[in-house]
Amino acid sequence: MGLVLVLSLIYSGCESNLLEQAASDYFPIDRKCLWYYTSEGDTIEVYGGEKELIASREATVLNTGTCKEFFYKSNQEIDRLFLKTIKGGDKSDTIFIWTYFLPGLITTGDEWLESYTFVDTIFGDKVSFSVNVSGNIVEKQGDLCEIQRTTRKVFSSNQFGNEDDTLKSHEWYMNGVGLYKVILNEGTNDERKYDLISYTFLE
Repeated sequence: MGLVLVLSLIYSGCESNLLEQAASDYFPIDRKCLWYYTSEGDTIEVYGGEKELIASREATVLNTGTCKEFFYKSNQEIDRLFLKTIKGGDKSDTIFIWTYFLPGLITTGDEWLESYTFVDTIFGDKVSFSVNVSGNIVEKQGDLCEIQRTTRKVFSSNQFGNEDDTLKSHEWYMNGVGLYKVILNEGTNDERKYDLISYTFLE
């Protein structure tokens, strides 16, 4: 389901505070919250705000009940973590890749294209895992922000198989609320829409 930031301030001492505030306005992952979404008659609960040390960072966890998503916010951007677990017999190893997700400041017209690749030998086999992300801020108007994003994950290995998955998403965020609508497309005829129906900040 990981933008270029340019910000000029007259008073440089305000930079950190303003960036931090802007980053959390549209994706308030630093606050403990329950979001409820509806999709094709199903209701999905998303819980956020807990912290977990993973891949050398203290990440914020978004938990949907079936999986965990990890995000990390700095003053400049919000990053997303991708994981790939490889099992060899009774052992397993996990690849971690942090990717670019959102800028510290939301600005209409911003766009990004990033590529991240991990190559190593695991359990005697050479593996390659790459994540390519591209997107753009279609429009930020008032309290709303519209974003388009494409995420492609590619894994290759002689022993553990090959994967090539592309996900296109059309996302809408609301100031002070977070993600309130998203359309996911994993193929020409495989589209799924999620709409926010309620949310509650727990602290």
